[in-house]
Amino acid sequence: MKYLYTTIEGLDDLLIEVEEGKLSAIRFRGDESAQTIRGQADPVLQKTAQWLDAYFAGKRPKNEVMDEISATPFQKKVWSAACTIPYGTTWTYEQLAAHLGMSKGARAVGNALGANPLCLLVPCHRVIRKDGSYAGYNGGIENKRALLEFEKKTVLK
Repeated sequence: MKYLYTTIEGLDDLLIEVEEGKLSAIRFRGDESAQTIRGQADPVLQKTAQWLDAYFAGKRPKNEVMDEISATPFQKKVWSAACTIPYGTTWTYEQLAAHLGMSKGARAVGNALGANPLCLLVPCHRVIRKDGSYAGYNGGIENKRALLEFEKKTVLK
């Protein structure tokens, strides 16, 4: 099932997908035919909405769904490492690879981040090119820019 989550001004809405009782995707560019996530009885949807509400309120909610995601062990390792990037900051692909002990692993890290089905929960928007430019975000560069600006403003409060 697909559900719509309305975000803050300046960001596209999020499409939340649940399959077989598990969260399977969170991505930008909502589906007009999707039901709203608000008021749904499903505990997965309630937990997801609570996490997103906390995030957009400037809190730093804990990610508790990593074990439920279908992915390779390497992808999970990269996604878990991405979750350690502090709110409101950015790392380069090279920095994330080095954090994982992979001095030449920037491209592999980028590929793993590109397969991330849970934008925001796995904060791949915090990873940028070494020249400081934004690239490779499934949610679109404008959403990446808006998320980073939102986080920086929220951290400064």
